[in-house]
Amino acid sequence: MQIDKLSNQYHNLFSIIEESGALKNPFFERCRRNELSEDELRTYLINWFQITKTFAINTLNYSAMVARKLQLKQFTISRERIEAFLLGVIEIAAVEFESTTKDRNNFHYKAFARLAPKLGIDVTKLDNDDYPLLSETLRLALNIVEYFDDEDVISGFAILFVVETIAYNIVESMNNSFAQAKDPYGNMLYNINETWYISKHLILELEHSDEVSSMLKILNLNESQFETMKIKVAKVSNSFNNFWNALNEKKN
Repeated sequence: MQIDKLSNQYHNLFSIIEESGALKNPFFERCRRNELSEDELRTYLINWFQITKTFAINTLNYSAMVARKLQLKQFTISRERIEAFLLGVIEIAAVEFESTTKDRNNFHYKAFARLAPKLGIDVTKLDNDDYPLLSETLRLALNIVEYFDDEDVISGFAILFVVETIAYNIVESMNNSFAQAKDPYGNMLYNINETWYISKHLILELEHSDEVSSMLKILNLNESQFETMKIKVAKVSNSFNNFWNALNEKKN
């Protein structure tokens, strides 16, 4: 896909995300300084697991909805454009499930869960949603589900656009916190296999940021559609900002 990060629409949306606090915030700054306590790492892991799992599973629902609309010819833009857009959605969804390895243990939310045991978190309980979650986590997860389920393609794309725009910063915060954690003897807490989710996404998320900028150009939103996109991007961004603020407020 052709990258287009110079368009007014892209910059307008990027500014909304940036101004919301979803992209840069005090929590990320504390991660950068490696200030999170073990309890805070546990809280981060339990709550982020829910978000990354919700995002991954619902990208599949969104790709199916876009494909169905393509089949029913329910788009105002050309078939060629929507096919190109669908390819972008499928690529993001396929990567979430690490489809090339055909190993369910490499589903990205399962790979993230490799960090759990050394923090005293039971992976089965984590996967079964048995740990209590922050109210902001529940609201963000609900926002993701509702927008991906919405028959308006713009809603699901708002989720993709925000997530893939801030994703590198998210993974960088993990690289500065989880990946730098040490055991009581001063040794690194995690090995390479356990931090695979982090190292993998430090590469992937730069590509996905380019992907959604290209998808925005493909959709060729008119003025009314773009106003809708801005409103939805703002809502998703604010949900993420509230999530990061809630995590930051859990500091000791």
